[in-house]
Amino acid sequence: MALSHPLATVAGSFSASPAEFYISGVCVGQKAERFLYVKNKEDYPQAFIISVQSAPEESRRDGYEELPDNDWIDFDRESVIVDAHSNVPVTVYVDIPKSESWIGQKWEAWIEISGATSGLFKTVLNVRLLIETDSEFSATDVNLSTGERGALIVGGVGIVAILSAVGVYMKKRRREQPSGP
Repeated sequence: MALSHPLATVAGSFSASPAEFYISGVCVGQKAERFLYVKNKEDYPQAFIISVQSAPEESRRDGYEELPDNDWIDFDRESVIVDAHSNVPVTVYVDIPKSESWIGQKWEAWIEISGATSGLFKTVLNVRLLIETDSEFSATDVNLSTGERGALIVGGVGIVAILSAVGVYMKKRRREQPSGP
């Protein structure tokens, strides 16, 4: 049996900070990252497992929908050992695929932190993750392949080189012309 509550930041022998993630302005097609801190309150090291769970409909915030794909949330590690009376940062990545249908959306998921089991009970702490995507594609988001980007860079460098050469030629030519009568 698992005991959990989305607003709880303390689960007996450990806690998490922040208790709630609110990430707004997420650009679809671009990865966002934040830090979650897992704190061990015991006098001995503890191991924790970190995962993403769908937020139950009855517990979701008003105006937020279920995250369409929990695989859009990832961590730099799925488990962590935290020394006694210390905390460890875990990087949380949010990577919404580029699609017009994901623009201007509000989703909720829970980051679940599971502690050691004790008999029939497993201590679980849920951190609410609220995600709001930007209302439009990023102005810096250009749909170019690597080859097309390379061609633009080479072309830009070429134009600068030609303009520089013309400038040097014109300056040299002015110096070589005889001055007035």
